[in-house]
Amino acid sequence: MFKLVFILFVLFSFKSQACCSAGQVRIFPLGMIQNKPICAVFETSRVCSDDGMGPENEITWFGRMTLQILEKDSLRLFKELDTFEFVECVCDYDEIEKKSDYMRFMQLYLDSAFMVASKEKGYIPFIASVYAADSLSIKSQFTELNDSLAIWKHQELLLQSNESLSCLFMNEIKEIRTYKTSQYELLIATVGCPTKRYCAKENLQKNIESFKKMKNAMTYIPVDWHGYSLDLYLLVDRKTQK
Repeated sequence: MFKLVFILFVLFSFKSQACCSAGQVRIFPLGMIQNKPICAVFETSRVCSDDGMGPENEITWFGRMTLQILEKDSLRLFKELDTFEFVECVCDYDEIEKKSDYMRFMQLYLDSAFMVASKEKGYIPFIASVYAADSLSIKSQFTELNDSLAIWKHQELLLQSNESLSCLFMNEIKEIRTYKTSQYELLIATVGCPTKRYCAKENLQKNIESFKKMKNAMTYIPVDWHGYSLDLYLLVDRKTQK
């Protein structure tokens, strides 16, 4: 049984009255080294310059980027990479998804992490396999899915409550990404507050196209007002699944 593993990193900025504050922890598998998955991990926070309102409002993401080795029950730091900050859009909060520049900036950071990882001795790339970011497609990937548990490849992914967060439960799966090598298959499941909010059709299509074209594909997942999302994972040996 693979245990639930997650990391939650929430930064608050003292330079802004950040009424649209939010946080994300995202894991992007890059490949295998030392027979273990190496991933780019982004620990980020969002702030707004004008309480999230008005056409001059700047919506900014900032955080840090690391390479981490994915162990069975935890992530282990492999290399610190950089801190970053970028403006997602200058817009009213309600216009974020239409005007977002998130994917362009984050893809640049992900590409730079990929370049570092791919130079490691014995590096083997992961190949993108399955992508889903709408309710029906996500459900179809699990043999069981409820408010506290998801079953994938006969392994349990526990969706637990977290009383330190405003929504209390981080148990709604917003996105899944699966990756393969000849030996392993890896699931990344993005969970958030149970709002029934998923990617808009236009952004969903962009995510699908990105995932199909690139080994290290960036995706966009909306985060609610005062919202949070974080990535969970399961790793299975393909040989034992046959």
